[in-house]
Amino acid sequence: VGFGVGSIVVALPMGMDLNPHHARGAAITFINFFQMLLAGIGQWGIGLLLDLGGGGAAAEGTYSLSDFRFAFAVLPIALMLAGGLLLLLPREAPRGQEGS
Repeated sequence: VGFGVGSIVVALPMGMDLNPHHARGAAITFINFFQMLLAGIGQWGIGLLLDLGGGGAAAEGTYSLSDFRFAFAVLPIALMLAGGLLLLLPREAPRGQEGS
């Protein structure tokens, strides 16, 4: 969990470093909004996957271990996707923004 959630802390300084000085506040606001939006959608999505994997268990309110494994498999997949997208980020700020 720490490995996955720890990336949230890195996103805010990167948003500041990769944007011009006058746009840093908007960039941080957008990053924070997007993180909270994905957290809400993620909880709903995992619940939906749990219901889909559980078959008739949703009516009873009981799920098996395999139902939970199916639903939570989205977390390592999302972590791998995020790691791949991390490789697309620029390594340094664009020219002219180093000391702004």
